[in-house]
Amino acid sequence: MNDGWEETGIAAKTIEPCGKDLVYMGLEEVKDEQGNEAGYKLRVRDMLTGQERTSAAEPFAEQTLIGCTPDSRYLLIGTYLKNVGNSINAYDTETMKMIGTFAYHDEAGLTTQRLSPDGRYLLAGEKESSFPLPDGRRIQVLPALLPFRSRVTSVAWSGDSAKAYILTKSGPQNLIIYDVATSAQRTIELAFGPRDYFGMRIMVHPKTERVFIHTGLSFDGEIEFIEYLFMFDPAQLPKKGNTITVKPQLLGDIFATVAFGPDNTLLFSLMPNQEASTPAFPEKYKGIFMADLDGKVIGRITKDHYDLEPAYMDERRLLVISRENRLPFNALYMRTIMYWRNSSASIR
Repeated sequence: MNDGWEETGIAAKTIEPCGKDLVYMGLEEVKDEQGNEAGYKLRVRDMLTGQERTSAAEPFAEQTLIGCTPDSRYLLIGTYLKNVGNSINAYDTETMKMIGTFAYHDEAGLTTQRLSPDGRYLLAGEKESSFPLPDGRRIQVLPALLPFRSRVTSVAWSGDSAKAYILTKSGPQNLIIYDVATSAQRTIELAFGPRDYFGMRIMVHPKTERVFIHTGLSFDGEIEFIEYLFMFDPAQLPKKGNTITVKPQLLGDIFATVAFGPDNTLLFSLMPNQEASTPAFPEKYKGIFMADLDGKVIGRITKDHYDLEPAYMDERRLLVISRENRLPFNALYMRTIMYWRNSSASIR
């Protein structure tokens, strides 16, 4: 490729950034001598050394990445076992041994990004408590006091870990801003406009703290066409009032997937409809595009086609994307890692 990006040769069904230097690569199925399922191992990869590590086999077929400490040392995984319930397990990524577990009983829904960027706070549980780590650090567990019968759709944190932003499934849809220092909560009633928009994912820019909401259109309770991007600036909110109605600004209707990129940019894709009567998708619309924080498209940075949310690891200049699977796996898409070898390369 001549656009400044090159593939690292690393591919897996699941790849998610884990702190500064690691990526979490999902589960590895273990079979016994008779070929029967014998549990699952967690798998991580050190992007500096290339070393991969796995845990001992455990009986958790479904696991959710909750987050990693900034130094990549500890990995938090959410699990569920029938008749046992939810739990959040902490692993030491040096030894890949479980070093603690936290029972998770609330019904708000288990989502990613519940661990704050500084690794000090975990948004979960019914009451405030703490979670000890072997090196003396403690993760403070914060309760999420949600409106009656609300469930969590998405969670994001401010860059300084001072505030958590909780997008709920309530109607009308609310965004709760939780202040860590005071435990105060403000409810933002999102007034998207006349169309039935429904927020599916919330993102908070780590520097500007603008709030971006990736939405779809709701038809008879089903969410379709998840490609609309809204934004508002919390700095412009009134200083007083626990419940505020906000009409976010529509930045565009072309963002099939969205992530923050380098130098205050957005990375996004346009998604072809494979079920359409004419599924052919023009070549000029395939790949990853870059836009500024106002939604203005700057150009295309790579032609690799993908559909799952991208992730950018700024310190390592690594971009995690999904591409069409050309390997003999059941998954339709494979996650892959690309490296930005020339940050000054022109963007087309």
